[in-house]
Amino acid sequence: MKGKIKLSDVARCAGVAVGTASRVLNNRTDVNPEARERVLAAVAKLGYSPLRKRSARANHAGPAAGAGNIGVVVLGMDASLVNVPVMVAVLNGVESGIAEENRNLLFANLPRADRVPGFLKDNLVEGLIVKTSQYGRLPPPSEHPLVANILRFPVVWVLARPEGAPGDLCSFNHETAALLAARHFHSKGHRLVAFCNPKKGKSSHEHLKMEFAGACHGMGLRHTLLEAKPARAGQWPEPALSSAEDVAPLVAAWKKLPPARRPTGLFVPADNIAALLYAALARQGVEPGRDVGIIGCNNEGPVLQGLRPRLTTIDIHAEAIGRKSVEQLLWRLARKAGTNDQTLLFEPELVEGESVPALASPARRKVPAGT
Repeated sequence: MKGKIKLSDVARCAGVAVGTASRVLNNRTDVNPEARERVLAAVAKLGYSPLRKRSARANHAGPAAGAGNIGVVVLGMDASLVNVPVMVAVLNGVESGIAEENRNLLFANLPRADRVPGFLKDNLVEGLIVKTSQYGRLPPPSEHPLVANILRFPVVWVLARPEGAPGDLCSFNHETAALLAARHFHSKGHRLVAFCNPKKGKSSHEHLKMEFAGACHGMGLRHTLLEAKPARAGQWPEPALSSAEDVAPLVAAWKKLPPARRPTGLFVPADNIAALLYAALARQGVEPGRDVGIIGCNNEGPVLQGLRPRLTTIDIHAEAIGRKSVEQLLWRLARKAGTNDQTLLFEPELVEGESVPALASPARRKVPAGT
């Protein structure tokens, strides 16, 4: 395997979740013996070098019990979502950042948010990096033991911060991402475009939806919203989309539009969703890149490799976001208290594929200066 071996590579090779691999490497006893053997075999096969062993200080109670340890918590997400390429990239960035600082990574994946990991109960970490479901607010700490334990520590949220939650955020600029998509459609002659949202209520999708509508308005593009019904409020774990059937209603709504109003360009908030859209369109005899233009988001390499024509996407720099979250947490730990919550946003970039055809278009209203 090329490049430095990551914990996620070990988990994938062993056929287990990242959290299971982490527990094995931290000598936890709550692991199935068969799974433990698979993880250890994967470590040997890949030549994985774990982060440095926990220091002696981390093996006793007291103020310094968590010294050198960083907790990574994935909260309220279906287990399969941890393995989508954008999440793998974020976690790889986090792991690399922690390794470079010669610190330990303690990982917990909590789809139902129904338990408190031992490393939180026993104060075995200095701070936390948290990726949570983007639906709704966090439950009040007074009513939810896990949330109460998370908020006892300095927290950096990755990709999205729950509404009203304290802590720093490392993510990407949704406004820029939406503007890049709108500009690309415009440059290719598309004047009827749509935002395809199969996860109504998910905060990152809502941000992109709003910003894309604004960008289209500023460029004189006619904008349509194709959107599924919202998930149940506060639903944990966040449901995964796994088949073309999950986006088929959006395709059906698109096809029902009169040809004169049917969008020729579709902006999709994630590449893995765009892949499902490709399949759903193919079932209707519609070919992306010829019959309709599609732009994805996240620049998920493993997804892009399987798509023809190659998808035009927005690179949000997911691995860099993961690395930055570690840097930000260490900055926060050095200052303890007394500084306001910080928001750090990476500027995304458009990566052009062949999924947006160039349209011959008559003279149109010019794009306003400065957009």
